[in-house]
Amino acid sequence: MKPRITIVSLGALVLLCAGFLYAQSQTQPSDWARDAWGWARGQGITDGTDPQGTCTREMVMTWLFRLEQRRSQGTLTLPVPNPPNGVQPGPVSAGETVYITKSGSKYHRAGCQYLSRSSIPISRSEAERRGYSPCSRCF
Repeated sequence: MKPRITIVSLGALVLLCAGFLYAQSQTQPSDWARDAWGWARGQGITDGTDPQGTCTREMVMTWLFRLEQRRSQGTLTLPVPNPPNGVQPGPVSAGETVYITKSGSKYHRAGCQYLSRSSIPISRSEAERRGYSPCSRCF
């Protein structure tokens, strides 16, 4: 007698395969989250399992706690974003020219998008003496 595949067993096989494929797709972060996920794994903030799984408040608090631990221990390495067009990456010496605005509290590199309305050249040391801090976008 030949084995017969019934509709029910064929349906169960399709569901089993679909479940396996879905589980496989959940083991990698989405494209938009890949860099952040890799960074968090590298910092030891997450173990890297189940990137698309449900996140509980306990998990969020644990990640924040681990992040703060590494920051306070000086072992946290933050990713450096790509600088905006026209902004030169790299360190700025105390005497190098930076730019402030009429109303802001940050100093900027030449080419920063936040300098569109005003751009006042000043040395970095003078800007810091006056209480300005570096722009998070261009520094």
